[in-house]
Amino acid sequence: CSLVIREAFLEDAGVYRVVAINSAGEASSQCSVLVTPLNTAEPAVRQPAERVLPVVGAPPRFERLLSDILADEGERVQFECAVSGDPRPSIRWFVNNREIPTDVTVSPRVHCVVRDDGVVKLIIERVLPDDKGVYTVKAANVSGEAKCFSNLIVKTINAPEFEAVSTPAFLTESQVCPTFRELFADRVVRQHEPTKFECIVIGKPQPKIRWFFNDQPVQGHDFLVSTSGDRQVLTIPEVRPELTGKITCYAENEAGNAQCVAIVQLLEQLGSIGPNPMPELALPMVESMQQIDTTGSSCVTLQKHVTTSSSSSFSSSSMATVQQNGVAHTHSEVHAESAKL
Repeated sequence: CSLVIREAFLEDAGVYRVVAINSAGEASSQCSVLVTPLNTAEPAVRQPAERVLPVVGAPPRFERLLSDILADEGERVQFECAVSGDPRPSIRWFVNNREIPTDVTVSPRVHCVVRDDGVVKLIIERVLPDDKGVYTVKAANVSGEAKCFSNLIVKTINAPEFEAVSTPAFLTESQVCPTFRELFADRVVRQHEPTKFECIVIGKPQPKIRWFFNDQPVQGHDFLVSTSGDRQVLTIPEVRPELTGKITCYAENEAGNAQCVAIVQLLEQLGSIGPNPMPELALPMVESMQQIDTTGSSCVTLQKHVTTSSSSSFSSSSMATVQQNGVAHTHSEVHAESAKL
């Protein structure tokens, strides 16, 4: 960490102190700065517009830090610290970098207390194994911001030796697995022509979107990726033989993941289809999607395939697999109907 004074004046003289704080305590270092004027008779001073004005009020400061907590499952857990600042700082709590909803109507098991004397508490009634993680309290006002950290470890009976990283139980209530509201389909285009794959993805929290070409992350000027709200777009400005293959849009959040897959092909690679080839009518269009939802006690996998062919027929199939207690149950449906294109 560095503090740089690019041009020192007499008013910069004084004692400078830097403070570092974490959940284990704090450390500080300080030094004195003496400024010698070049001209004793007329020492240089800053112009009024360049002077640093004193900050009104005081930035947040933790007078008492959080402590790490080791708790038994079902126990009442209380994080407590003390913070000062003028004006009184606003308080927000986070676990594993995700904000904790402290409204009792959202999560009655978790609530926050802020006292007039600066004491701040986060209380978890009947702690669960999934509540473990790094907890952060953030205090902020117009003068600055301060953070304090703590670790919560929850002991359980017959706990496995290695536990997967999980999301605290009071955050999972509002999670929604990524879902494709709109899919893209296979494409057959002429060489050197552009093509575009568009889809709409929803989920809570906002899913992270990644695009793949032949199972490798897209890169370079051959692919252009853009986002507009929930709509995701991948554009290939110029389709060439080396750019044909599988296009995948992969969406993921804490609740699960979903992917939409399509194939891009060149008309020249398929050969001529009559004197006036129209690939969008002559070849079947296939939409494919897979979704894995882990929000509940089961792991649910949904697969969807939609095929539209030129023979005036439309068919779709969907399959759901539920994995629970080590047993897989599969349900499938197939629908077909005639359609006039």
